Amino acid sequence: MKETVDMNRGSKKFCLNCESEVHATYCSICGQRFFLYKPNLGLLITEFFQTFFLLDLRVYRTIREILKKQGRFVKSYIDGRQVDFVGPVHFFILILGVYLLVFVSVGNLIYDSINDSFVQEDETKQKIEQLGTFLKINLNYLYFLLPLVFAMVMGLFIQKGRYNFAEKLIVSFYLIGIAILMNSGILLLALLNVKLFALRILIIIIPLPIALMQLKDEYGISDYFKSLAVVLLSYFIYAILVAGITILMMK
Repeated sequence: MKETVDMNRGSKKFCLNCESEVHATYCSICGQRFFLYKPNLGLLITEFFQTFFLLDLRVYRTIREILKKQGRFVKSYIDGRQVDFVGPVHFFILILGVYLLVFVSVGNLIYDSINDSFVQEDETKQKIEQLGTFLKINLNYLYFLLPLVFAMVMGLFIQKGRYNFAEKLIVSFYLIGIAILMNSGILLLALLNVKLFALRILIIIIPLPIALMQLKDEYGISDYFKSLAVVLLSYFIYAILVAGITILMMK
């Protein structure tokens, strides 16, 4: 028999967390759920599956909307349409985890293929192998620099005062996150032919600038080239930072 919790005082119900009167499923003051029974294994299992499938649905919905609406989705999120989607930082971390899993699994195979196909000198091959090992260990930290750089450079494209820095970070985490997801797919394609690894440049010159351009209410071809300049400059600065950090740490 389930063990009941005394949360009733007469005909009224009160929250066990803050002792406020409860009129619905959740407390309107602290947000804790009103429950009639003490926690048990069945409730924990139910909560686990509810949380897992809800998160999975929200991740799928977020990816679908970004791919479908691109910058318009991010704009609507900033404007307040948020409850059905995974938050930007959470989304970025989840996608980065997927990318790291793919990179760790196939990264060596790709670097070995690059070495065999394009590099002849043993010393150069050794340096590429060392670079691959370094990136495997530190890539999860280095990638967090890219949204920060992207948010700062965005000020060159977006009208001053339109978005604050936090909102620019939201844009960055979503757009860079979906770009990383696309990169994961390209890494897997590169297993078929290492030359397909070069497709990564298409992500930089097509979907990212278009998504950034769509943050404006009205845009034209000139806005595409401005947004492309922002993306290229962001990746250029990021590459310099990563190269500097790599050189310092590999000495």
